[in-house]
Amino acid sequence: MRALQKIKNPETLVWLGLGLWWIVNLVQAGCTELADDEAYYHMFAGRLAWGYFDHPPMTALLVHLGGFLGGEIGVRFFFTVLQPIYLFALWRIIRPRETTVRDAGLFLLIAAAMPILQLYGFIAVPDGPLMLFTALFLWSYKYFTERSNWLAVLFIAVSLAGLAYSKYHGALVLLFTVLSNLRLLKNPKFYAACLLAALLVIPHLWWQYAHDWVSLRYHLAGRNRDFEFGFVTEYLLNLFAIFNPFLFPVFIAAWWKNRAVRPVDRALSC
Repeated sequence: MRALQKIKNPETLVWLGLGLWWIVNLVQAGCTELADDEAYYHMFAGRLAWGYFDHPPMTALLVHLGGFLGGEIGVRFFFTVLQPIYLFALWRIIRPRETTVRDAGLFLLIAAAMPILQLYGFIAVPDGPLMLFTALFLWSYKYFTERSNWLAVLFIAVSLAGLAYSKYHGALVLLFTVLSNLRLLKNPKFYAACLLAALLVIPHLWWQYAHDWVSLRYHLAGRNRDFEFGFVTEYLLNLFAIFNPFLFPVFIAAWWKNRAVRPVDRALSC
């Protein structure tokens, strides 16, 4: 604790905190049995393809790359690496202009208090890469709205492609970003980024075409059930649980009190 108190650079504190967090994730990854979904992803990671029945290929690729380690740690290794990266990206997006060590410590404390981040810090599921590329997309979007150069266009395109290869829910990230800033629809460079992202995703789209769009049919129709009001209450209760019920009122108050000024802040609010 005394060593932490001597740190004067907020970036150093964030990197140190995330490094320690990664070590904890590694321990959990190696000492916890695989869940059913993880075993399923491990099975189809044995045969890499551009798509799978219910998910894009990013999860399979990450599981496959860690296979040389063997066991649970091999399945999960690269998923433990993702979290420090996307938390650092989030820090770079939201940090104040005049950053202090107190700001960095508060960021780490709040992140550590969220059960959803504890869980997705080591389990091998599509949500890990989804969160990574969401953070990278928002970081790229911040850069794009500040400079709007062609390097920003490239960053946005790659992060959008990463979202598409991670989980289909990534489309909602793009949708709500556009809704938060309709001026994007008048920006030719934004269309260029989307077009480049679409080109990068062609291999997956071709796989879907060759397999009769099996993933889209499954998610849009195959898994449907008759609506029950309990779905809504269960969803809301899960939100309170995974984001920490004690912090939820703090988040609502902070959102209400602080008006989103920058385009990236409006996107985060959505």
